[in-house]
Formats: sequence, C-alpha cells, structure tokens
Amino acid sequence: MFPAELKSEEKLAMTINLLMVVLVVISITLTIIESVESVMTPELKNLFLSVHIAILGAFLAEFLYRLWNASQNYTGNSAVKATLKFLIHPLTIIDIIVIAPLFVMIWTHDLHNADTVILRVLRFTSILNMFHFYRSSRVLRLLRDMSREIWFEMMVIFIISIQCILISGVLFYALENERNTYVDNIFDGIWWAVVTVTTIGYGDVVPVTFWGRIVGIVLALVGVGLVALPTGILTSWFIRALRSEKKISQLADAMEEEVKEQDEIMKRIKKIEGTIQKPEKPSVVSSKIFGKQKKTIKTPTKSQKKV
Repeated sequence: MFPAELKSEEKLAMTINLLMVVLVVISITLTIIESVESVMTPELKNLFLSVHIAILGAFLAEFLYRLWNASQNYTGNSAVKATLKFLIHPLTIIDIIVIAPLFVMIWTHDLHNADTVILRVLRFTSILNMFHFYRSSRVLRLLRDMSREIWFEMMVIFIISIQCILISGVLFYALENERNTYVDNIFDGIWWAVVTVTTIGYGDVVPVTFWGRIVGIVLALVGVGLVALPTGILTSWFIRALRSEKKISQLADAMEEEVKEQDEIMKRIKKIEGTIQKPEKPSVVSSKIFGKQKKTIKTPTKSQKKV
C-alpha cells in the first residue's frame, strides 16, 4: 500500500491523513443530507448525530496527536514556543472551532438530545472540515510560496481595479441620478461598477442614459482585461512553481543515487584495502616443500669449517 522507502513515522502520518480525509467526506455528506428535511426522520437524526459525535471524537484525537508532536514541526524552538506557534496557526484555530461542539455537548451532558443550536453549529463546523484537505496539500504550499513572489503585481492590479471602480461608479451616479430609478446614491453606482468590471452582470442596475451606456461599454471592456491579468499571472507562476519543484525533486533523486553509488564504491575500496593488508597464509603444499628443504640442509662439521 505504501512505498517501501517510507519510514514507519511517515506511513503512520499518511494513514492518519487518509483516515481524516475519509471522515471529512462522511461528515460533509451527512451535513448535506441533513439539509433535506423531507428525508430526515427522528431516528435518522439521532443516527447522524451519533456519527457526528464519533467523527468529532476522531478529530479531537488527531488534534491532540498533532499537539503532542508540535515540537517536531517547529524544530529549533522550545516545547512551549512550538506549542504556542501550533495553537496560533490558522488551520489549528479552524480545528478548534470544528471540535468545539463536542466540548459543548460534553459540558451540557447532552450528547444525543442536542438542541437546534448545537445541530446548526455541527452543520457549520462540518463544512469547515474541508480545510483538512489543505493540511498536507502540496498545492497549498505552492500557492503560499507563489504569493510571496507575485504580491507586488497583484497589489498593483488591485489598486488599479479599485480606482477604476470608484471613478466609474461616481461617474455612473452623476449620469444616471434622477433619471434612473435604481440609482439613488453613489453606493448604487459603485455596486453597478463592481458587477460590470467583474463581467458578472446581475442586471439589477442597468444604465438608461446614452452616456451611462457608453461608460458601461468602456468599463466592461476594461473589466475583461483586469480579470484576465491576475488569472494569467497566477497561471504562469503556478506552472513555473510546479516545474521548479519537479526539477528540485529530480535533483534530490539524482543526488540520492550519487550518494548510494559513492557508498557502494567506498565499500568496495574498504574491501580491497582489507584484502591487501591481510597477511597471506602459506598453502599446505608450499609449507611441506619448504619443510623438507629445511630438513635436508645439514650444518657443517668442525673439520669442514677448518678446511
């Protein structure tokens, strides 16, 4: 089920994440079904509430597990500082909101006969469970890194859009006031400008004068460009971030392969060095031959020495 190179801790974390995703899907599905009052019977409501309580209990256990391992995610910090950083994280705050109804029901000692308020809170927090999908999401991390690079361009586009909306809204009010029954103040003109520049076009406020329609045409054409600009910037930077991440992962894999090859080479070198440094023992045949030669060699006598 899991890749062989994953460690036991990584396999456990992946299993917990998959289980949380399944529970989130079940919780959201039950919330959607609960909104259909025609199919909800008292028995079904009690059953759904019991399932919600069990899911909240699982979320609480997962929250306590991540709180216990907070120091591993914030390395270099003390246990207290790591815990504080974990608690003030936006996703952690959402988790606390999600599991809050469980504490309310435990406090009131009323788990299965919850009132309407608790049921509404349960429905709301069930939708917030969708943020569990972003906890280990690679896309969210890419968007975070990308926002650090394109914040200036997006800020410029946002300022230009606000200026365009304000100018066209005031101009629309000046042209349509007292001639258009739907335009009573500048806010109505700004509302029309927002709807027009975003190319939504609700149709609740429309120009009735000639120059008002001219302003609407110009604003609609400008709105197409203003909407396309951030879309193009986001798309290009997102593709660039994906490519850079792919290159980094390929480089990391190549470096890992090189490290493995270097380890194999070092092992072979050590093996060869050990073979060279190890003294060779003489063979059985050579030891017998040299032994016989030592026996046949006679020491010279005294007379032979004198000669």
